[in-house]
Amino acid sequence: MGFKLILYNFFIGLIVSVLVVVLYHFCMKGDKIGYIRTGEVLRSFSGLKLAQKQFESEYKIAKSNADTLLGRVERIKGNALLKQRSPREWTERVAKAESELAVYSKSAESQIQARQQQLSKEAVDKVNLFIEDYGKAHRYKLILGSTESGNILYGDVGDDITKEVLEGLNAKYPQF
Repeated sequence: MGFKLILYNFFIGLIVSVLVVVLYHFCMKGDKIGYIRTGEVLRSFSGLKLAQKQFESEYKIAKSNADTLLGRVERIKGNALLKQRSPREWTERVAKAESELAVYSKSAESQIQARQQQLSKEAVDKVNLFIEDYGKAHRYKLILGSTESGNILYGDVGDDITKEVLEGLNAKYPQF
């Protein structure tokens, strides 16, 4: 059932894509159409690479904080003297330290995910804005994005504007 659904969706997408291109050519003769290999743009956009480095830096700080709390839990658990003299106090301290670690880990994970989404969205928004401006400046009526899953099955190399867009994008946002 899953394969049939994938195949069905593929052919529906193919038919819609062909119809869009055909209608476009009949309705807008003389206007340019281009396509961009979006995966390559996103992989090669320096702004997205900088956003990833920033995220990794923030992630390392959060991980370091979690490791510090984990070390505290392990030190308390390893305090044999306290465990022997006051098992109840030892148990309470271990429980409190583990609870603090769990609360921090959950909060940090949520914040890290939100931050990663924010940084990615900012970079993708810059890409989309640049492509829109590029299209207007170069008189494109339509710029399509191809993905690795194949929503553009064929495009003339002359219509591939990926390189030009990437060069302009990285020049406009060198230190995003």
